[in-house]
Amino acid sequence: MNTPPSAAPLPEVPQPVLLDTFLRITATWEEVFPQSRTFLRAVRQALGGILCAGRRTLTRILLTCCLEQDPWAIATGRVSARSSRAPN
Repeated sequence: MNTPPSAAPLPEVPQPVLLDTFLRITATWEEVFPQSRTFLRAVRQALGGILCAGRRTLTRILLTCCLEQDPWAIATGRVSARSSRAPN
């Protein structure tokens, strides 16, 4: 009778270092945005810009994030718009 070989130990799952670093960097942006939802849109758009293949237009970034059909997706473009506040 053949006995099955003992199972090898499972390798440790690597931690998502790049994503953690990206989120730590973008967390510093929160103070710039007046509302948390605009901050989250900016982070989502930045991540979509990194993950997007080819030309990184706003439309392609929205496609990468699967947001092309959302009715509020147009508002995502407003993140890139200039603020009405005067710089200090």
